[in-house]
Amino acid sequence: MRPQDLLPGVTPSRLCYGNDADMKNSNVLPLSSMDSASGTQGLFPTKLARSPSRLPLPLKESLGIYGILIIVGGSLGAIGVLGFLLYLWFGHGAASDGAQASQAWRYIAMSDWMTQSVTLSAVVLRVIISVQTTICTSMVAALFLEKHAIRRSSVAWFSVMRSINNGPPKLVELILSSKGPASLKYYELWLMLLMVTVTLVLQFSSTILISDMSEMEIISDANTTTFPSLMMISDDDYIFGVNPFHFLGIPPTYSTFGEVQQQFSVDPSPNGVSNTGLTQRALLPISNADDRTSVRQFDGNSIVLNSQVACVRPDFTAIYGTERYSNRSGDVFGRIEGGVHYNSTFANAEISSESLCSDGNCKDAAFACSIPNSSLDWQSTACIIDGISVQYTKGIYPRWDPSTGPWSENASISLVFSTNLQTPDWKEITRPTSLPEGSPFQEWNSYELLPGRFVNVTLCFSAFNLERYYINMAAPGILREQKANAPLVGLNYSTNDMQSYLGVNTPQQTHETRGILYMEILGEPNDGPPSSPANGIVHNGQLGDLPLGNFTTSLLETYLGSQFGVGAPRNTTMILCLFCYCDSNINIDSSNLALFSDIVGKTGRAANAMLALVSTAWFNIYYTYLDSLSVFQEATVTTTMKVRAPGQCLKEGCPGFISVTVLICIHLVYVAFITILYVRVVRYSRFGNVWHTISQLVTEELSGTFENTNDAEDKDARVGTRKQDSDVLVRLGSLRETARIGIFGVPPPKRSPYLP
Repeated sequence: MRPQDLLPGVTPSRLCYGNDADMKNSNVLPLSSMDSASGTQGLFPTKLARSPSRLPLPLKESLGIYGILIIVGGSLGAIGVLGFLLYLWFGHGAASDGAQASQAWRYIAMSDWMTQSVTLSAVVLRVIISVQTTICTSMVAALFLEKHAIRRSSVAWFSVMRSINNGPPKLVELILSSKGPASLKYYELWLMLLMVTVTLVLQFSSTILISDMSEMEIISDANTTTFPSLMMISDDDYIFGVNPFHFLGIPPTYSTFGEVQQQFSVDPSPNGVSNTGLTQRALLPISNADDRTSVRQFDGNSIVLNSQVACVRPDFTAIYGTERYSNRSGDVFGRIEGGVHYNSTFANAEISSESLCSDGNCKDAAFACSIPNSSLDWQSTACIIDGISVQYTKGIYPRWDPSTGPWSENASISLVFSTNLQTPDWKEITRPTSLPEGSPFQEWNSYELLPGRFVNVTLCFSAFNLERYYINMAAPGILREQKANAPLVGLNYSTNDMQSYLGVNTPQQTHETRGILYMEILGEPNDGPPSSPANGIVHNGQLGDLPLGNFTTSLLETYLGSQFGVGAPRNTTMILCLFCYCDSNINIDSSNLALFSDIVGKTGRAANAMLALVSTAWFNIYYTYLDSLSVFQEATVTTTMKVRAPGQCLKEGCPGFISVTVLICIHLVYVAFITILYVRVVRYSRFGNVWHTISQLVTEELSGTFENTNDAEDKDARVGTRKQDSDVLVRLGSLRETARIGIFGVPPPKRSPYLP
């Protein structure tokens, strides 16, 4: 090649490029020659001598302190935001109620800051992504300008975008317009498209993350507050009495309660004794049902119900007959009168009667009771014949001592009857008849009055008292309160849930299954110093002079006793069946009837049935008079509270968090890739610096373009360049002799000589 074949002022050794690959077979033309040339053929040097490679700029120079901080610090910040989100999503621990959560997580959740925390995290994330995307756009513009040829009409944009840009969309537009379909082969374009997609989606990161949040219940911190505990009374106050059986006649309150852990069995012994054992239960001093079920732990004073029921096969003599309803013609029910022989009953059962009779020699107890007329299967009644009802008539305040067991004169003693005799059967009994010899069956004596028609009888001792203790109650799981369930019509009802809840089903279920609290009695009640109101003395003519705590339990215990004989006539029969006829002026709520008859009819365990009645009666009494407990005492309570927080991913899934996490990881990967490529390849670009991006455009070769676009819009410059057929490919390079960096032309690909 001859020197005169080259453009004036340009020698083969004066041009060099950013890397060795660009030096090979490179043909470069100063743009001024294109402006003056009449054609392009023969104007480009065919080959240039290879020049030594220029090393990449140092990181501090090419990216700058600001760029390094944004890339490195932003990446660490994005990882930190991701870690914080990870903490919010998984910080509640394995327990669904947040019991194993850290204190910080619980504080955020209980302060209702979870949504704000997610929103602020998303804002920080968007800022980081936006700033890093801007820098990555500059780096890709520099890579494209130094590695690939671009159109002359776009070179100004590419150059300036190395320092200042408004994001990747514009660069994507420039690449596509500059290279056309051929741009699809450049990975830089695909990086920019990925960047646009990720950046756009992450603008909605807050909405995506919040979609995972839902309302959940977590355990609050322990809170010390005051609760109603004692009943204050003055000398002038009047104590109102309670009608017998009143609290069995109103709908039961199946509130959650605490129970001392015990697995008792009422299966009868070979001697026919069925015994529940001592059952200790306490109620929460909270009137609202939702507030009760939110309790997870309670430490404080409480009134504890001690109860125990035992049933035994009775030895008695009696005559039976029928009686007509006073207000219904044609319907009859059974009537039985006789006497229970305590001594032989206890002897047959091999139990001591000393607690019932001080000298061990008990007198017979006379009775006169009603037996129901069954209209469906087996139906039951309970007839109170002795115990607290008799004690009360003697002017004795009956108080049961649990250490003596249930065989006590301070228990409610009743005969429980269960029969399948119906109206036609009772009508066959035309005169009083001596009771035939019975057949022992578990805790019952069974008497066949007619072929296939029986009356089963058991003698039950229902003992109970109230005492105050300092207790701890803790929930093993979700607490539940049952609703009374009794049919208005038909047979489609079930008391299984109530039986499970009260622990009277067989076998007895765990506290967690029953939805109740574990209870531990820690000691005597904490009533404070002697000067506190709880230690004051109440002067009452009926109950005597008692400390306020004892007065409260004694008064409430009297009300409880009135549901099982205190203040009622001896031989009172309680109709405890749903599908039966029997004359009585005692109204028992249908839910209690359904519960009692189901337990006796389906399991035969009368002790469980009576224990259920004692508990439901006490529950009604306690919550009826809770507002009358005017002396408050401190207790420490832990409850659940509803918060908005991310759900458990393993159980409920968390697509929002997973989506954002994947997008952040993709973003960090392409930021790292672009940065590494930029640092290794770029020779002439410095992020954050404007002058060099302009200076590298101000060359003799682009002087004509500057003149033509001095007062024109970009689109006019682009159209004008294309009309002049001068929108050729250019690339950033440098002159070896002067080290001048500028934009130089790149010859078009050689056409095949075989093409026309």
